[in-house]
Amino acid sequence: KISINVLLRNGELVISISDNGRGIPSDKLEEMNTSLASYREADSSSHIGIHNVNNRIKLHYGEEYGLSFESIPEQGTTATIKIPYKEV
Repeated sequence: KISINVLLRNGELVISISDNGRGIPSDKLEEMNTSLASYREADSSSHIGIHNVNNRIKLHYGEEYGLSFESIPEQGTTATIKIPYKEV
């Protein structure tokens, strides 16, 4: 099961995509979130697409925006995208 939630909070657009899959082991999850916390080049071994998207968000909107992940083993994972909200 996949669910998508979009929320406007304090001038930010927060998009969360969740599944009810196996989840991500806590050590791998911490490594992912730490590497996404600031702009940096992805290593060539994994998560290149995630790093590229995260880096583009940070370059365009600032360091406080980007991707993050939460996960509980055997219960699922949530990927969250945070960007500033601008009414068009």
